[in-house]
Amino acid sequence: MTSDPLPTNELPTESASNESVFRKECYRCFRAASVCICDQVPSIANRTGVVVLQHHRELLHPIGTARIARLGLQHSSVLVAHRHRKLAVDPFQKPGTALLYPHPQARNLDELTCEDYPEHLIVLDGTWAQASSMYRANEWLKGLPHLVIRPQIESNYRIRRQPKEGCLSTIEALVQTLQTLEPETQGLPQLLEVFDQMVDRQLDFFDAE
Repeated sequence: MTSDPLPTNELPTESASNESVFRKECYRCFRAASVCICDQVPSIANRTGVVVLQHHRELLHPIGTARIARLGLQHSSVLVAHRHRKLAVDPFQKPGTALLYPHPQARNLDELTCEDYPEHLIVLDGTWAQASSMYRANEWLKGLPHLVIRPQIESNYRIRRQPKEGCLSTIEALVQTLQTLEPETQGLPQLLEVFDQMVDRQLDFFDAE
């Protein structure tokens, strides 16, 4: 759920003259204050609970997309899977929990009936290699029902290389999944608008260098 912007944190950066200067960074979206996205993210009352299990290297990544889900989806949380610690099983032992993960035995979301829709959804956030690593490290994930989606759009994540055609970013996959599970929920496309703006601004920054 979004709220008033939190104070910014001043972090040292290097200027062109190699002199140490300070850059203000937002505590909520972990982006430079000048490109903070917090005010743009809508507050969405999603019905399906969402837990993003995030690889530790993605936590402060400046162009990661899990933070858009955390800021915008009222019923969501992000848990970081640190390198030397596996997550406990207990937080996820809720009836109706499913894992969104492209396993060969995963069921296609489009083929489910409404009665089979999950009440809680776990999504792995990271590169495909990082997601695979988290999946292997947390054995309890393998015991959850697995779901997969058939991408309805081409990914706009032009600032990060996709390993193959048909791959989506975390926020793109989440929005498509929630639009299927709860088509009545308002505001989900706006999350993709924020994502697109973030990508465009990053590309403009690259072009200006």
